[in-house]
Parts: sequence; C-alpha cells; structure tokens
Amino acid sequence: MSEADVLYIVARRVLLDALEALGAHRSALILVGAQAIYLHTGQADLAVAVYTTDADLVVEPGALRDAPKIGDLMHRRASNAEPKWAVGCAAATPVRPT
Repeated sequence: MSEADVLYIVARRVLLDALEALGAHRSALILVGAQAIYLHTGQADLAVAVYTTDADLVVEPGALRDAPKIGDLMHRRASNAEPKWAVGCAAATPVRPT
C-alpha cells in the first residue's frame, strides 16, 4: 500500500469520525468539495487526482438543533482521539494534542 493510499484511508476515517461525532446535526451537514464528487461519481476517466485527503462540510444553520452544540461535540471527540486524529476532527476548533 502506498503512502498516498494510507493518507486517503486516514482522511476518510477522519471524515467518517467527524460525521459520527456530529450525528445529532447530520441532517444540517452537506458534504461538498472533492470528497462529495468522488462519492457520487466513483472512479471516472478524468484528468484529476483519484482522491483527496481533505473534506469540506457546509452547515445549514436553519437545520441545526439547539443542542448539543457542534463545537462541544467536536471538542469532546477530539479530546478522546489519538493525537493524529485531533486536528482533522476539530478543524473548526483549535486543539493542541497533549
């Protein structure tokens, strides 16, 4: 397995971990960017990278629940994560692994 394959696997795990952590708000989340395109198109005959290691989520504010707060969920998940996962899981909330 190449280093690029490992990075892709880790990136997908971080995305899935974030979506799991935000479960209460999942209906307010929209996956955008390359991860969304690859999810819908699969492997296509395009002159682009076959995968990406970042993920972009858009939040629809009107669809959010009042509780729990997104920041609290992400902070809690990042606090319990291995250091290598913490930055990816809490991109919107700076976390310093200890």
